[in-house]
This record gives sequence, C-alpha cells and structure tokens, in this order.
Amino acid sequence: GGLAMINSTPQLGNCTVQDNSAGTKGGGVYVGIGGNPALTRCVVSFAAAGGGIYGEATAVGATVSCCDVFGNAGGNYAGSISDRTGIDDNISADPVFCDAGVAPPDLAISSLSPCAPALSPCAQLIGALGVGCVRGADLAIALVEFSDAHPAFGDSVRATVKIRNVGELPAI
Repeated sequence: GGLAMINSTPQLGNCTVQDNSAGTKGGGVYVGIGGNPALTRCVVSFAAAGGGIYGEATAVGATVSCCDVFGNAGGNYAGSISDRTGIDDNISADPVFCDAGVAPPDLAISSLSPCAPALSPCAQLIGALGVGCVRGADLAIALVEFSDAHPAFGDSVRATVKIRNVGELPAI
C-alpha cells in the first residue's frame, strides 16, 4: 500500500496517495493496531487493490477532513473506518490530475478539479500539488509558449499550444 500506520498517530496534510495496491487491506492507507492518523486535505485515489483507507478492528481510528478519497478498488473506506464522504468537508470525486497516465505521473491537478482551492469544500488545496494545467472533460491544455516573453499591449505574438485529447464525446 501507499502508507501504513501502526502504533502511531501521524498527522498528514496536503498529501497525495495514488495508484497503490495492497492485497485486500489498505491499498492507499492502512491503519493497523494502535494506529490513529489525522489526514487533512489529502487525496487517496485509484488504489488497484485493497481499498482507499482501511482500518483494522484494533486501530484507534482515523480523523479524515477535507480529503478526496476516490476510485479505489475494494472501496474508498473499509474495515473499521466508516465512509466519511460528505462529513467534515470530505468528498469522493475524480481529482482530475493533469496526466497520471505517464511515467513519472503528473499529479498536479486541473484548474477544474474539485481539489483546487476555488472548488474544494474547504476552500483550500486538497492534495500535494496545486493547479498545473487547464483540463476540461475532453481537453487538456498543458503548455503554452509565447515567442516573445513580454509583448507590449496590442503587439502580435505567435504562440505554440500543445493540446491533447483525453477522451471522447458521444456522437449526437
């Protein structure tokens, strides 16, 4: 898994735990015997196995606030950690990473992400990395380069825009 807390009380803020796996327990975060973490403004997403946040019966608990726990195989919350979606500003929504599918993954978020400060339920950044791209449902604009770094008002400039289609729209 991504993180394991056993006989500890770590306080984690603005972290991103993404695309991990751990058998059947805690693909993103595992809270074992005596574990009592506090997660604030964290993203726990897309665990391939084991769920997002899992707590053993012997865990003390977990405080989860203003976090996005989403898309985890095996469920977002499991074991002794009950679903916190809708409680304490927690959400379960696609974090809309700029490009998690490349190596190394770009885990900055889109300006349209529910984790961006302007859109998050706590009005603060959720996750480790801030806004790094403009991305809508079917379009990602990741880099704009201008031929002149300081054009004067009214000047013509040439821009190179790299656009990547990240999905499909249904035919109408």
